[in-house]
Amino acid sequence: MAAVVFDHRLLDRVQRAVGCGHPFDSADRLALELRQEQDAGVERMCSAVIRHDDRTGAAIALVAAFLGAFEVLILAQPVQQGCGGGGVRSDLSSVQKKCRVHVCSPPRYLEPCYVAQPRCGVEAMRGRICIKAMRGGLVLARAIASGVRCADLVCITLRHHWIWGQAGPSLHLMTDAPRFIHLRTHSEYSLLEGAMRLKKLPDLVRAAGMPAIALTDTNNMFAALEFSVGMAGAGVQPIIGCQVDLQYVTPRPGERPRPPAPVVLLAQSETGYENLMKLNSCLYLRDGSELPFVTAEELAGHSSDVICLTGGPEGAVGLLLQTGQRPAAEALMERLAEVFGDRLYVELQRHPGEGGAPENERLTERGFVEMAHAMGLPLVATNDVYFPKPDMYESHDALICIADGAYVDQQEPRRRLTPQHYFKSQAEMVTLFADLPEAIENTVEIARRCAFMACRRDPILPKFADDEVEELRKQANAGLVERLKVIPHAASVEEYQKRLDFELDIIEGMGFPGYFLIVADFIKWAKEEHIPVGPGRGSGAGSLVAYALTITDLDPLRYALLFERFLNPERVSMPDFDIDFCMDRREEVIRYVQGKYGRDKVGQIITFGALLSKAAVRDIGRVLQMPYGQVDRLSKLIPVEGVKPVSIEKALADEPRLREEARNEEVVARLLEYGQQVEGLLRNASTHAAGVVIGDRPLDALVPLYQDPRSDMPATQFNMKWVEQAGLVKFDFLGLKTLTVIQN
Repeated sequence: MAAVVFDHRLLDRVQRAVGCGHPFDSADRLALELRQEQDAGVERMCSAVIRHDDRTGAAIALVAAFLGAFEVLILAQPVQQGCGGGGVRSDLSSVQKKCRVHVCSPPRYLEPCYVAQPRCGVEAMRGRICIKAMRGGLVLARAIASGVRCADLVCITLRHHWIWGQAGPSLHLMTDAPRFIHLRTHSEYSLLEGAMRLKKLPDLVRAAGMPAIALTDTNNMFAALEFSVGMAGAGVQPIIGCQVDLQYVTPRPGERPRPPAPVVLLAQSETGYENLMKLNSCLYLRDGSELPFVTAEELAGHSSDVICLTGGPEGAVGLLLQTGQRPAAEALMERLAEVFGDRLYVELQRHPGEGGAPENERLTERGFVEMAHAMGLPLVATNDVYFPKPDMYESHDALICIADGAYVDQQEPRRRLTPQHYFKSQAEMVTLFADLPEAIENTVEIARRCAFMACRRDPILPKFADDEVEELRKQANAGLVERLKVIPHAASVEEYQKRLDFELDIIEGMGFPGYFLIVADFIKWAKEEHIPVGPGRGSGAGSLVAYALTITDLDPLRYALLFERFLNPERVSMPDFDIDFCMDRREEVIRYVQGKYGRDKVGQIITFGALLSKAAVRDIGRVLQMPYGQVDRLSKLIPVEGVKPVSIEKALADEPRLREEARNEEVVARLLEYGQQVEGLLRNASTHAAGVVIGDRPLDALVPLYQDPRSDMPATQFNMKWVEQAGLVKFDFLGLKTLTVIQN
């Protein structure tokens, strides 16, 4: 789904891109063509509700067409007052003849809204029109409300594969124009730094009345797909971004390099998203670098369709201003302007405390405003959100101390934020920047410019053969013949052949021949190289095709194993063979796969470690400088269920000794309060013990890449759940020590 808020500037920009005439004139022509095609029996977007003389609506249809939308929801023009020079009241009776029309009961301060929408349930909510798609088919709606200015026009284009019989997402069309949108937000995927929980973010955004939000985790896009899908499902426009560290001063030979400084990057389109993935891969796939960063050259090379915010007081330009290097700051700003053009915004932040503005903001704001005015650059206001509410400031400060190895009460300098780095409301931000309203308005403009969301993809595998279906049948039939020559038959040859044909039909019908061929290929290679391979485990042992291809060494007919436990057309999921290799020689098999398909097309999978309750108590106890013995005793009072400790909240409810400790000592109560607020947040990134993905193209064309310092092989930035939804297929290369012992 791509969500776009339209105004005159956006219409003009799209029109300039196609290089002809006034937008409304061309829109008239397009609308007329749509009507002619409809008369000829061609079903096209918007043809049922847009007349050739309804020029504002037709202009919206034009832009939606450029975006490739064939299903569209449009909040269009006022009933009484024309927009964009048309001044024509829509003929609702003609609409009623062509579509079902539902009359909503909107809030009292709006005129009745007419929504033409097949197969949709419609309900009005205070301050918004909620259009809920219930079943598959064309979703085509037009809501006409009074008091909607041209700058408030909203179009949401849908690119969603509806599943028949299942409810679709709720899409919220905001009838009140937003005043401010957060463009710098850190989720739990900013490891040991962000405390905005991704699952709670949609409700927080909707409660604040914001139709969109940007996610800008520090030096990663770990959550890009998860955030995009989750927000779109909740009716919020996701803006995919990241905060990346820029090496803004190139060190001279022998000179110690300066620490990099952040800039904020947001994806405008699919091209911008692809460039963000490339830049995120550059952060980590660099030899001999301890800290992730991108160079100015890499930033310039991947800047297309990317919006850049300068990073605020602690950004590259801001740090130069803080140290009195105004000429260098101006030179850097000019260089960024050359790279990004009208996609560069000068970022301002205000986090006032009891003593006024923080020093870094006092030292930089005037310089930012003066440079923006002198260079003709727009200003934008952000709040750099790290936690949801002000009352979480102290526990978040402890979280930062855990990351930095510092103490909460230490006198030495350490990184500190302010209680103002929380998710502020629109009203708070508007008040804070009342003297610079354009900086607030530009947050909405940026949201309008970012019209892209990452989507799930079907599984993508490298092509093993020109005709994979024929190749699989050939190898499976030949393999079965070889097997039957040497094994005692558990059934007649005809029954073996019947079972093989049955399985092949299902594999072909589900589109997985390539998967079986790829797995069989590297297992055959390993056996030829005398690398010990396990006989097979799990549900995959129920496949006769796998047995014939030597993927497994168990005859499923002899042991009455069911193929349906492995693959079932009624439960569509990727097949998954768990393959055991000798621990000492497992890497050889992975290197073979890299050599066959290309090193840039093979990678590991990232995993994340969470700050569970026991670990949270131990870590927070350390940064509070509590005695180790006391912290250890408190940690051991938290019960364990299965392999995981229970939450601190449940431990307090179930363990009276823990409650007693909290009552007796204020520092223990403080420890447990902080622990409850940070437990479950992500602590570290590592790589999956066995999972490897193989793509048909360089992996960073599908997902951003990460590299564990302990490994020479890149890993995907999406975890196992989301990397598969991004289109990559996981293969398990398990290292089994037992095979090594037997071999030796």
